[in-house]
Amino acid sequence: YGLIAQELEESLTSEGITKNSTQLIQHHPTDDSESDYDVDYTKLVPILINSIKELAAKVEALEAK
Repeated sequence: YGLIAQELEESLTSEGITKNSTQLIQHHPTDDSESDYDVDYTKLVPILINSIKELAAKVEALEAK
């Protein structure tokens, strides 16, 4: 379950958030072909709440039309 950290990192980067600036994703490169990624889901909650607020405002605007 959960998010794929590499995809989340790519999305954050495309929005202008620099790597590890929010400490949301921790990347621990290793010598083998696999890298260790960790996502701090508790830090994701405020971002999701803000997105819900933005979507609710858009829904209200569309319903008003």
